[in-house]
Amino acid sequence: PYLRWGQISPNTIYWAIKDIEKSGTLPRAKLKSFSRRIIWRDLAYFQLCTFPDMHSKPIRSHYKAHPWVEDREIIRRWQRGQTGFPMVDAGMRELWKTGWIQQSVRMIVASFLVEYLGVNWIEGHKWFHDTLVDQDTAINAMMWQNAGRCGIDQWNFVLDATSGFQDPTGSYVRRWCPELKHLPNKYLHKPWEANEATLRKAGVQLGSTYPTRILTDLKKARLRTKENALAMLRTPESVKMTDPNGYDLITIPGKGISRVFTRREFRNRKPDDPKNYESKDQKRITSFFQKDIARNKSHSKGKRKDRSRQSKEVEKDNNARRQEKKKARMLKKKFKEKTRGRMNGGKRALTRADFED
Repeated sequence: PYLRWGQISPNTIYWAIKDIEKSGTLPRAKLKSFSRRIIWRDLAYFQLCTFPDMHSKPIRSHYKAHPWVEDREIIRRWQRGQTGFPMVDAGMRELWKTGWIQQSVRMIVASFLVEYLGVNWIEGHKWFHDTLVDQDTAINAMMWQNAGRCGIDQWNFVLDATSGFQDPTGSYVRRWCPELKHLPNKYLHKPWEANEATLRKAGVQLGSTYPTRILTDLKKARLRTKENALAMLRTPESVKMTDPNGYDLITIPGKGISRVFTRREFRNRKPDDPKNYESKDQKRITSFFQKDIARNKSHSKGKRKDRSRQSKEVEKDNNARRQEKKKARMLKKKFKEKTRGRMNGGKRALTRADFED
């Protein structure tokens, strides 16, 4: 929130990180990760300037036809931390109570809403906009667009809310879901797997002291969301905004068309008869990308030749340096041999001739 409300500048943070990096007091990998998030902040502002409506409209315009679940009860249970999935509930309860949750927890609850519950990412954006004390329209919109697979980027993962990888000791869930605090770690993230005796001993009654699961089959729910997305992506309107390799295309205002990263599972979308879907625009786009691919191949070939030439020159320099080092070692060895006994005997001072062949 201090950065969001201008109490500290991103420049101050960035150079403070550089100072810490020089001191070596913190691992370099952690500092690099933190610096990257400061840069992502600027990327979010760039996106908002380019797409001013990104808080309510997908950047990948054809994704507006994506079918979503509109059950208000499902949305309400997610908002209030009553999904029956402890990690999700802990995150949403902390958000409601404090107005803040850690980045990885934000990703877990967002992934759960979109990928498993199949709810529109806009619902998540609205809720975060209303509840976060560090609410930033640019960052919030970018995160939720990526979670909804319709932004400039897509999250290349689907987070499992039951794995407990973010809370291995269970301290986080026990803090925000105190009704589960006496459950063993083995069942803390999956209380429905505990037997009646274990639940009774922990004072947990599913459906009473703690809500039952909002979903009973995560794999099936995930598959349903994927099939809905693929059905949308195979429509004529979506196929027009696809390159020959299945990557999504977006229109950048004043710049034209650009290809964006698309998850592998959503690239296989070609209909049975592509000719029925191929418009003039699609043919133009296909032609453009085929030429672009050819240019890239030619450019890569030239680059390989340059790299090969550079490698030979580097190897030549390395060989010369190795020879110089070898010669220096030999001179040093000869020096030791000729000085052995003379320095103590004091017969005469050594001259250059002593080391010449």
